[in-house]
Amino acid sequence: MELRQLRHFVAVVDTGNLSRAADRVAISQPALTRSIKNLEEMLGVELLERKPRGVSPTEAGLALYHHAQIVLNACQRLTREVRELERGVTGTVHLGVASMFATYVTESVAETLASTHPRLALVVTEGFFEDLVRRMIDGRLDLIFSNFPQVAVAPELVLEPLLTVRSTVVAGRKHVLARRRELTRTDLASQRWLIAHLADGWASCPLTQNGCLRILSTPSYPRHQPVAIVAARLAEAAATAHHEFWPDDISVLETSRFAHDRWIHSQQITDAYLLALAVRRDGVFVTLDRGIDLRLVPGAAPRHLVTI
Repeated sequence: MELRQLRHFVAVVDTGNLSRAADRVAISQPALTRSIKNLEEMLGVELLERKPRGVSPTEAGLALYHHAQIVLNACQRLTREVRELERGVTGTVHLGVASMFATYVTESVAETLASTHPRLALVVTEGFFEDLVRRMIDGRLDLIFSNFPQVAVAPELVLEPLLTVRSTVVAGRKHVLARRRELTRTDLASQRWLIAHLADGWASCPLTQNGCLRILSTPSYPRHQPVAIVAARLAEAAATAHHEFWPDDISVLETSRFAHDRWIHSQQITDAYLLALAVRRDGVFVTLDRGIDLRLVPGAAPRHLVTI
């Protein structure tokens, strides 16, 4: 087994497409296909499942993908550290920071390290808990600063509590819990939580991506960020194995997909389109708006819509 074969395989799993993976590793698609085929023959298992819209890893493929990332990251770090020693650099620390702490922690840690260890390089990665832990296990991060949910910690990780964080529940104004002054654990456990279903996968489309960049970069939005930063963070989130991209490949004029006679005002158009997209992909449209009428989209069922 060669490192280049592992790089080829990881690229295919990351992109879910042989053509895009070939571009990523700068080889032809036939050469990439042969490389994956040779790897499957050497291991004696099928690593990829071919689908109409691309490829996805089999159970054996997922196991190889996880270990391949560890190996490739270790090789990359070894190469970097050897080159740094040659240049006389003390070293590099890769720190993962949860999004909710990013602004404060990144600035304070960077200032402290710059003054106490001027020859130590700091690389900060912002992300969500699950992604940061996976990166640490894979060897891409040295340590992480994050809120830890009450879940079992992998045996190879050492957890050191630093502070206690008070959480805030976010829900739509018409949500059943919105007007409650106090909430019990039973109340919270009875609701569907977006973060709790992350492993089920999530999707974005050009319409939602555009809205995310536009809203989060608007100066009037609390703690707004430059468009470039918002785009980079969204791209990082979309690069995880949980994400799937849905192209806007239906027309709002299709009478088979939209019940135009039930549309009352223009504000319903975007919601109806996203609901129709979820129906087409047999997915779920998650929204804060509790006033969406399923009858706007023929074929829409309760399973296609979740209101939080």
